[in-house]
Amino acid sequence: MNYSIFIWEIVTFVIICVTSSLIYLYCDYQDSNNFYKLFIPKNDSIWERVKVLIAPTIVMIIIECLLAPVGPNFMFAKLVSIIVMTLLNPLFFILYFSFSKWDMIVINVLTTISSALTGLLVSILVLTIPTLSDGIIYISAIGIIMIIIFYLCATFFQTDDLIFVDPITRRRTLKKDS
Repeated sequence: MNYSIFIWEIVTFVIICVTSSLIYLYCDYQDSNNFYKLFIPKNDSIWERVKVLIAPTIVMIIIECLLAPVGPNFMFAKLVSIIVMTLLNPLFFILYFSFSKWDMIVINVLTTISSALTGLLVSILVLTIPTLSDGIIYISAIGIIMIIIFYLCATFFQTDDLIFVDPITRRRTLKKDS
Protein backbone atom coordinates (compact mmCIF):
# COMPACT_ATOMS: atom_id res chain seq x y z
CA MET A 1 0.00 0.00 0.00
CA ASN A 2 1.14 3.52 -0.78
CA TYR A 3 2.22 5.17 2.49
CA SER A 4 0.97 8.59 1.39
CA ILE A 5 -2.54 7.15 1.20
CA PHE A 6 -2.06 5.63 4.66
CA ILE A 7 -1.01 9.03 6.01
CA TRP A 8 -4.05 10.64 4.35
CA GLU A 9 -6.28 8.05 6.04
CA ILE A 10 -4.79 8.85 9.45
CA VAL A 11 -5.19 12.61 8.87
CA THR A 12 -8.77 12.03 7.72
CA PHE A 13 -9.50 10.00 10.85
CA VAL A 14 -8.11 12.72 13.12
CA ILE A 15 -10.05 15.48 11.34
CA ILE A 16 -13.29 13.45 11.45
CA CYS A 17 -12.84 12.73 15.18
CA VAL A 18 -11.99 16.32 16.08
CA THR A 19 -14.79 17.75 13.94
CA SER A 20 -17.39 15.28 15.20
CA SER A 21 -16.39 15.88 18.82
CA LEU A 22 -16.56 19.65 18.38
CA ILE A 23 -19.95 19.30 16.73
CA TYR A 24 -21.22 17.38 19.77
CA LEU A 25 -19.87 20.05 22.07
CA TYR A 26 -21.29 22.94 20.03
CA CYS A 27 -24.87 21.70 19.75
CA ASP A 28 -26.26 25.25 19.40
CA TYR A 29 -28.75 24.37 16.73
CA GLN A 30 -30.42 27.12 14.74
CA ASP A 31 -33.43 25.69 12.91
CA SER A 32 -33.62 28.60 10.49
CA ASN A 33 -29.98 28.37 9.40
CA ASN A 34 -29.56 25.70 6.69
CA PHE A 35 -25.78 25.62 7.05
CA TYR A 36 -26.07 24.65 10.73
CA LYS A 37 -28.73 22.12 9.85
CA LEU A 38 -26.23 20.26 7.66
CA PHE A 39 -23.71 19.72 10.44
CA ILE A 40 -25.05 20.46 13.93
CA PRO A 41 -27.36 17.93 15.62
CA LYS A 42 -30.68 19.26 16.82
CA ASN A 43 -31.25 16.43 19.30
CA ASP A 44 -29.75 13.10 20.34
CA SER A 45 -31.70 10.98 17.89
CA ILE A 46 -30.19 8.12 15.95
CA TRP A 47 -30.19 10.18 12.76
CA GLU A 48 -28.33 13.06 14.39
CA ARG A 49 -25.68 10.61 15.63
CA VAL A 50 -25.25 9.35 12.08
CA LYS A 51 -25.20 12.91 10.72
CA VAL A 52 -22.35 13.89 13.05
CA LEU A 53 -20.15 11.32 11.30
CA ILE A 54 -21.42 11.53 7.73
CA ALA A 55 -20.93 15.30 7.31
CA PRO A 56 -17.19 15.44 8.09
CA THR A 57 -16.60 12.16 6.26
CA ILE A 58 -18.19 13.43 3.05
CA VAL A 59 -16.22 16.66 3.27
CA MET A 60 -13.00 14.68 3.76
CA ILE A 61 -13.80 12.37 0.83
CA ILE A 62 -14.16 15.42 -1.41
CA ILE A 63 -10.89 16.89 -0.11
CA GLU A 64 -9.10 13.57 -0.57
CA CYS A 65 -10.41 13.24 -4.14
CA LEU A 66 -9.02 16.68 -4.93
CA LEU A 67 -5.69 16.56 -3.08
CA ALA A 68 -4.67 12.99 -2.24
CA PRO A 69 -3.18 10.36 -4.53
CA VAL A 70 -6.26 8.13 -4.53
CA GLY A 71 -5.86 4.50 -5.48
CA PRO A 72 -8.12 2.33 -7.59
CA ASN A 73 -10.01 1.01 -4.54
CA PHE A 74 -10.54 4.46 -3.01
CA MET A 75 -14.27 4.81 -3.73
CA PHE A 76 -15.07 1.30 -2.54
CA ALA A 77 -12.99 1.83 0.62
CA LYS A 78 -14.83 5.06 1.38
CA LEU A 79 -18.25 3.54 0.72
CA VAL A 80 -17.57 0.60 3.04
CA SER A 81 -16.10 2.98 5.63
CA ILE A 82 -19.19 5.23 5.62
CA ILE A 83 -21.49 2.22 5.91
CA VAL A 84 -19.51 0.78 8.84
CA MET A 85 -19.36 4.11 10.69
CA THR A 86 -23.04 4.90 10.21
CA LEU A 87 -24.08 1.48 11.42
CA LEU A 88 -21.74 1.29 14.41
CA ASN A 89 -22.30 4.74 15.91
CA PRO A 90 -26.04 4.29 16.55
CA LEU A 91 -25.49 0.64 17.47
CA PHE A 92 -23.02 1.66 20.19
CA PHE A 93 -25.53 4.23 21.45
CA ILE A 94 -28.41 1.74 21.47
CA LEU A 95 -26.31 -0.79 23.38
CA TYR A 96 -25.11 1.53 26.12
CA PHE A 97 -28.43 3.38 26.35
CA SER A 98 -30.38 0.13 26.73
CA PHE A 99 -28.28 -0.77 29.77
CA SER A 100 -27.80 2.62 31.41
CA LYS A 101 -30.84 4.73 30.33
CA TRP A 102 -28.74 7.89 30.49
CA ASP A 103 -26.86 9.88 27.94
CA MET A 104 -23.46 11.50 28.45
CA ILE A 105 -21.56 13.65 26.00
CA VAL A 106 -18.32 11.84 26.87
CA ILE A 107 -19.84 8.52 25.82
CA ASN A 108 -21.24 10.13 22.66
CA VAL A 109 -17.79 11.38 21.71
CA LEU A 110 -16.13 8.04 22.55
CA THR A 111 -18.63 6.06 20.49
CA THR A 112 -18.13 8.48 17.60
CA ILE A 113 -14.35 8.07 17.81
CA SER A 114 -14.72 4.27 18.05
CA SER A 115 -16.96 4.23 15.00
CA ALA A 116 -14.57 6.46 13.05
CA LEU A 117 -11.61 4.27 14.05
CA THR A 118 -13.40 1.14 12.87
CA GLY A 119 -14.28 2.92 9.62
CA LEU A 120 -10.62 3.88 9.20
CA LEU A 121 -9.43 0.33 9.76
CA VAL A 122 -11.95 -1.05 7.29
CA SER A 123 -10.96 1.61 4.75
CA ILE A 124 -7.27 0.71 5.11
CA LEU A 125 -8.10 -2.98 4.78
CA VAL A 126 -10.05 -2.37 1.56
CA LEU A 127 -7.26 -0.16 0.20
CA THR A 128 -4.80 -3.06 0.58
CA ILE A 129 -6.92 -5.36 -1.61
CA PRO A 130 -5.52 -5.80 -5.11
CA THR A 131 -7.23 -3.64 -7.71
CA LEU A 132 -10.96 -4.24 -7.98
CA SER A 133 -12.92 -4.23 -11.21
CA ASP A 134 -14.10 -0.97 -12.75
CA GLY A 135 -17.70 -1.99 -12.12
CA ILE A 136 -17.19 -1.96 -8.35
CA ILE A 137 -15.53 1.45 -8.56
CA TYR A 138 -18.51 2.92 -10.45
CA ILE A 139 -21.02 1.22 -8.16
CA SER A 140 -19.13 2.62 -5.15
CA ALA A 141 -19.22 6.15 -6.58
CA ILE A 142 -22.95 5.80 -7.18
CA GLY A 143 -23.36 4.46 -3.62
CA ILE A 144 -21.57 7.47 -2.15
CA ILE A 145 -23.71 9.83 -4.24
CA MET A 146 -26.85 8.02 -3.00
CA ILE A 147 -25.66 8.39 0.61
CA ILE A 148 -25.14 12.12 0.03
CA ILE A 149 -28.63 12.47 -1.45
CA PHE A 150 -30.16 10.51 1.44
CA TYR A 151 -28.16 12.61 3.92
CA LEU A 152 -29.51 15.84 2.44
CA CYS A 153 -33.10 14.56 2.27
CA ALA A 154 -33.05 13.15 5.81
CA THR A 155 -31.54 16.35 7.16
CA PHE A 156 -33.93 18.79 5.52
CA PHE A 157 -37.13 16.72 5.26
CA GLN A 158 -37.44 14.82 8.53
CA THR A 159 -40.53 12.77 9.25
CA ASP A 160 -42.06 11.56 12.52
CA ASP A 161 -40.14 8.29 12.41
CA LEU A 162 -38.33 7.09 15.52
CA ILE A 163 -34.95 7.59 13.87
CA PHE A 164 -35.45 11.37 14.19
CA VAL A 165 -36.77 11.37 17.78
CA ASP A 166 -34.54 11.82 20.82
CA PRO A 167 -34.94 8.60 22.88
CA ILE A 168 -34.49 10.44 26.18
CA THR A 169 -36.73 13.49 25.77
CA ARG A 170 -38.99 11.99 23.07
CA ARG A 171 -38.67 15.28 21.18
CA ARG A 172 -37.63 16.07 17.64
CA THR A 173 -35.82 19.25 18.71
CA LEU A 174 -33.66 20.46 21.54
CA LYS A 175 -35.49 21.60 24.64
CA LYS A 176 -34.57 25.26 24.04
CA ASP A 177 -35.99 25.20 20.48
CA SER A 178 -39.58 24.58 21.53
